[in-house]
Amino acid sequence: MLCDQCGYRNSDGLNTCRSCGAALGEKPGEEEMAKKLDKLNQRYNADPLVPATLEKIFAWGFFTFAAACIISGFLLFDTVGYAVYAALFSAASGITARFPRFSWYFVRRKIERVSSVSDPEPSHFWLFGHKVGYWLLFVFAVAAFLIGLYETFPQTNDNARIVFPRPRTEFLTPKPDNDYPAPSPEPFFE
Repeated sequence: MLCDQCGYRNSDGLNTCRSCGAALGEKPGEEEMAKKLDKLNQRYNADPLVPATLEKIFAWGFFTFAAACIISGFLLFDTVGYAVYAALFSAASGITARFPRFSWYFVRRKIERVSSVSDPEPSHFWLFGHKVGYWLLFVFAVAAFLIGLYETFPQTNDNARIVFPRPRTEFLTPKPDNDYPAPSPEPFFE
């Protein structure tokens, strides 16, 4: 008897599922059993290159973090380099999580060039490595962002407190040309 909740095959005399503890109904007929098996096969034999709903949510979170890195980099950081690196790593993790076919395309082409396999399928190891890969990219993005924050807000000599500089606004208000000092007539060295 199959459990409706988890799909575990229980022995016929049980009232509850041994795997999840859900209540089991009466023994289904052959037609109902075939429908349940088809439903379970569709669930577990889905296309592995279609991202799950949770991966789509993660991808949009990665894209949002990339946008936040760019905006905060222009507003807070002394140099925008770390913010750009963080945004690039985060966007790459979002693209990798949202579009696994994009990553698989390059791996598949490499496999087809090296071996005689014409249309390879992704292995479970590749799918696991794909997930690890986009999480590592996101960890690099967070690390680059934190390094940029650390470089922008250095600690004082007594290490008692962190000095927060004013946010950068010079790119928002242009400076007129007459604000620059005139060159001094005296030479610097004599």
